[in-house]
Amino acid sequence: MTPAPAVRREGKRALVLVGGGITGAMYEFGCLRAFDDFFEGAFSSLDFDCYIGTSAGAVVGMLLANGVGPANVMDIIATSQKHPLNFRHEDIFRFDWENFRRSLGRSLAMLPAVYRYYRKHRTPFSLQSLMGLLQENLPSGLFSMKDYIRYLDSLIKQMDLATSFRGLKKELYVPAISLDLPMRTVFGDEGSRDIPISRAIAASSALPFYFEPVSIDGVDYVDGGTAQLAHVDIAINQGADRILVLNPIVPIQNDQSRVCIPSFSGGCVRIAEKGISYVWDQAARINSHEKLEMIVARLRVSHPWAKIVLVEPGGSDTVLFAQHILSYASRVQILDYGYRSTKSFLRERGEEMREIFLSPELHPTGGETLG
Repeated sequence: MTPAPAVRREGKRALVLVGGGITGAMYEFGCLRAFDDFFEGAFSSLDFDCYIGTSAGAVVGMLLANGVGPANVMDIIATSQKHPLNFRHEDIFRFDWENFRRSLGRSLAMLPAVYRYYRKHRTPFSLQSLMGLLQENLPSGLFSMKDYIRYLDSLIKQMDLATSFRGLKKELYVPAISLDLPMRTVFGDEGSRDIPISRAIAASSALPFYFEPVSIDGVDYVDGGTAQLAHVDIAINQGADRILVLNPIVPIQNDQSRVCIPSFSGGCVRIAEKGISYVWDQAARINSHEKLEMIVARLRVSHPWAKIVLVEPGGSDTVLFAQHILSYASRVQILDYGYRSTKSFLRERGEEMREIFLSPELHPTGGETLG
């Protein structure tokens, strides 16, 4: 006997915020300022019922859930006001020299044992083999998250924001991925609502290789975007039927007849000519964006009553691609780009946005909760 589908709760409006580092957060603030200007008070980014934020998107979601609007954030950063939101580069991350020195010390201490191993097994020496033997002494990330957590705690205290999910008036959900038992934890769900928001955000932001995993209650977590960019299913599980997804992470379409990726020496180049970091970044964007499109397409089929609006940069726009996700200097430029590109989006689809987000509730037909 087939069980009857679960009755869907009253429709909610949800905002899903993808990561993307400093540049991603600036893009999202710019987008939201454009939406707020477009709706002229009839609806705003502070009126969503729930916020789902991954990595840097979790910071944006945390501020919105506390009632801090994008116009306020943009004005503080654009005018360089002395304010905790106008953070410094070193507030967010710095190279963990202490951890590096400890790792180097452990590696040097192992060298006699490595020498004996090679001599005993008569194994031909190679740098690759040596790195394989020493790799467990390497740090688990280039940067520590301690400074980031300290900054978030200070920001929350100075702005008198909620320190835990229970203190929020709006729903906030922050996904992170358990490293040892690869599965998703959604901070903000019942059972994790007493976790400090700063630690949940840091766990969701711990991008592998760049940042060390964040340990919470003995569990090591890495970036929530490791599994998927946009956790739209969380919004649906919480009863949302109108979902706005902001995604700054798209691969560039480097058609050199229309697009120019500049090189330092001048001229336009192929991505491969920009070096290993650009190749890695483009490959990661291709993989992530492909998964995002597949997930959104599947949800639109399995939950046709849910209206999912995806806003992201155009594939031929180099503004975000040209900036590293941890870039600090480009903040104002990215804020402006997010605002202008979203204004262009709303000129084309503004009436559709009004129909979706100003309606009291879409027509419920019942639905299933996603696992």
